[in-house]
Amino acid sequence: MFSRFALNLSRNPRPTFSFQSLGRTKTSSALIQKSYRLFSSSQRVYHSSVSRKAFSPSENGHKQEDFEKKQKQEHTSLVQERNVIEDKKRNNYKADLEKWKEQEIKPWILSVSFAFFERIIGQKPDSEEVAMNVMERAVDQFIPQLNKNMIKTVGELITMQSSEAILLGIPLGWFKILLQTSEEQQKAIKEQNEKNELAEIPLFKNLKELRLTNKTEEQADYCLKDSEIDEDLQTEFKEYYKFMTTDFYGQQEKKLRAVTAKLYITVLRLVLGWIKNNKQFSGKLTLHSILPNSSRESARVLYDYVLWLEQDRKASTSHRLNVIKGCLKLAKFLFHNESKIDPQEGEKPYSDLPIVKELRKLRIMTFKKAINDLKYANEELKWLDWNDYLRCVEQARMLADTTHNKKGQEIPLPVRAMSYQKFLLLALLAFVPDRSRTFRELEIGRTLLKKGEQWWIKHGPEDYKTGGTYGDRPPILIHPSLNQHLENFIENWRPKLSPSHKFLFTQQSGKPPGKDFIRTLFTSIIFRLTGKKTNPHLVRDMIVTHLRQSNATEKELEALAMYMGHSLSMQKSTYDHRTKAQKIAPAVELINNLNKSLLK
Repeated sequence: MFSRFALNLSRNPRPTFSFQSLGRTKTSSALIQKSYRLFSSSQRVYHSSVSRKAFSPSENGHKQEDFEKKQKQEHTSLVQERNVIEDKKRNNYKADLEKWKEQEIKPWILSVSFAFFERIIGQKPDSEEVAMNVMERAVDQFIPQLNKNMIKTVGELITMQSSEAILLGIPLGWFKILLQTSEEQQKAIKEQNEKNELAEIPLFKNLKELRLTNKTEEQADYCLKDSEIDEDLQTEFKEYYKFMTTDFYGQQEKKLRAVTAKLYITVLRLVLGWIKNNKQFSGKLTLHSILPNSSRESARVLYDYVLWLEQDRKASTSHRLNVIKGCLKLAKFLFHNESKIDPQEGEKPYSDLPIVKELRKLRIMTFKKAINDLKYANEELKWLDWNDYLRCVEQARMLADTTHNKKGQEIPLPVRAMSYQKFLLLALLAFVPDRSRTFRELEIGRTLLKKGEQWWIKHGPEDYKTGGTYGDRPPILIHPSLNQHLENFIENWRPKLSPSHKFLFTQQSGKPPGKDFIRTLFTSIIFRLTGKKTNPHLVRDMIVTHLRQSNATEKELEALAMYMGHSLSMQKSTYDHRTKAQKIAPAVELINNLNKSLLK
């Protein structure tokens, strides 16, 4: 399914990433691979508004401007400091490489060739001294010819062609050994320089200090507290949860996953808390306080709340949509017995309820606003270009291979296992830019399967977000170059964490991954490497934006959308982060080329 990427397993016992050019294939996963050819040239991040108090619009505008200015100045200063380190690293590498190339030929050839004595000479040495004398006499046979042709350093030797080496008296097999060893030594020099600089400074002191918005900690929590939920309301919540998560006679829609149902209950607690605090509500709170009846006018309270979220709280579109979805499900629960719809006859569930129609209109309107929605989070502090992400994968692999800390102390095995787990997560996301849930619920033997020598991810309709729409998902082949890393983690590193489950990823305590585990794992390693507060869901945005800015065809992008489990319209409206100028650039270039002969 894939062509070449990422892991060169030829001679190096520890696989390393290399971004080689990739062949064109017809699969959507191959489209992701195409992005690596350009290398040489969740849940979306937002701060939840559930526990924030609103600024006034004018006050908020000034605070937002001051906040972004301060954050940008601090970020720019620290990026410059990091760039100094990166420049130093590059300069050190160049200096070490030049020093290596300036070595005299004869001592270098002798040191390299001694380990291959039997292969070069064709017999076992009687002793080390004899072997050295024999090897020196063999080298002296072609050194004069090299000196005569002004080839006196290692750098000059390794630029020769095989045909030139033969003409100068160097046996072809011997010359290949020299070239192979030179490649390994150059690679070792580069890796050593990278490891020397792995004590990179984070762009911020810690992850909590990196703020994406200007909302302050003084803002109060308006969510309905446990102490404010009486027995009757608690019973209503339980019945609502049961309605969402179980099958029953007369149901019009498929049941929801438990995690979604719990999210919707949290949403209702937010709405009820807002009603209690902002509407001067003094009566008994029930679920009917949100939607009093099934009429269209019953949606007024929810409209006011969503408008407050948008204008005063600056809540993200995704949060507002979750509120509407939770209340839409509430309408179906409260007024289920009033609906006479039969979905088996092709009718849309609950489409005869005015309140459901009104909330569906609100959901569509809110979603359309997302296209032009002002982003309140500072994009600069979380966005990575695709090539930057690929560098993070390489650096994470190097951290996973680190055995001692900066003080020279040996790193405990469980800590190293967590580092390897972080690298594996980044590498898998590069090839399979899927939602966090896929990796959180990746279960060995169920959704993560090995057939022959290949590893696959297999999802049924219940295993991914849009399974109800798209059904069984086509099996996703994990690129063969990741097999060794995946199996190394499963067989050697995962047991160091003593997992009590079959999920691929595990907490350091051995417990199954929680709801935010994948996000935390990903964010922590990316922050360490870049100083940015990126989350795993943004990898989907990165790859879509990168490929839409490349020469990918519409057919390939459509296949990518199917591969990633969403529609083409969703790809364009939600995942594409290009600016308008970037989007129209091909049209400008097309017109310029069309008229390039004009006015010459």
